[in-house]
Amino acid sequence: MGSPGFTLYRVAHSAAPSEAPLLLGAYRSRVAALSARDADVLECLERAGGRRVELTHEVHSCPEGGRCGTQRMACAVGQPVGWPVDLRAELAETARWLSRRRAHRR
Repeated sequence: MGSPGFTLYRVAHSAAPSEAPLLLGAYRSRVAALSARDADVLECLERAGGRRVELTHEVHSCPEGGRCGTQRMACAVGQPVGWPVDLRAELAETARWLSRRRAHRR
């Protein structure tokens, strides 16, 4: 089996807008890279206590024998300041939303 062909970066985070892109990992499939992106969104939301976070991720792909490309994904998740937050419910709803979005991209 060849080397990983999909590299995931977090390129923007509302909590650290001037942060350099963060390498999150290299994966053998696009599905694995997108799953890792979803996990990062949920982790950032949990760290924010369910409050609004805006994130941008990129998947750089250069599959063996294939064409190289970049897929950029942005999202805003969580509740604004002043709104009530049930962290468990917010994480569950966000996980369902991410899963539905990923299913539509296949």
